[in-house]
Amino acid sequence: VRFFKHKFTGHIEQKNRAIDLCNNKFILALDADERVSEHLKTEIQRLLKCESLKNGYKISRLTFHLGKFIRHSGWYPQKRFRLFRKGYGKWAGENPHDFVEVYGDSGSLKGDIIHYSFKDLSHQVDTINKFSSIVSFTRFRKGKKFSIMRSLFKPISKFIEIYFWKLGFLDGFAGFTIAVSSSYST
Repeated sequence: VRFFKHKFTGHIEQKNRAIDLCNNKFILALDADERVSEHLKTEIQRLLKCESLKNGYKISRLTFHLGKFIRHSGWYPQKRFRLFRKGYGKWAGENPHDFVEVYGDSGSLKGDIIHYSFKDLSHQVDTINKFSSIVSFTRFRKGKKFSIMRSLFKPISKFIEIYFWKLGFLDGFAGFTIAVSSSYST
């Protein structure tokens, strides 16, 4: 194990710096609040023994929140590239909402990354406030303008999207909370 310390320069920038420090052919990118399910572990071990490997693999992320695994509300399966060949993937997006881009052929795996995103509702609200500030300052620096109309209608449409269209009501109270907090965060 090697440890590196570096001043925080942004989510995307920090994760791309970490990629540069990797020595192996493949990278499994996980955040500190994520774990590999047993099924995914076995699948990756089997995959890496194959001779014909793709440049990247999408993996579903299953989030545990408010005492249960969230299987709707737009939170699952959330397939994203997380396993990729070094030199064929990098982090992109808008801080703090990053994602891995993979160049060339790709596939997907069936196992899940288990995500323990928030300790409780208070932690979720704190995270929303922190992330919305990061997004706001990033967009301000890019010259994007504030829209009163968007701020009035986007929260309503976001609630409808999460709770009804993405079946958040099937997640019970947790789904309702996710829909409300998502509309609040917009």
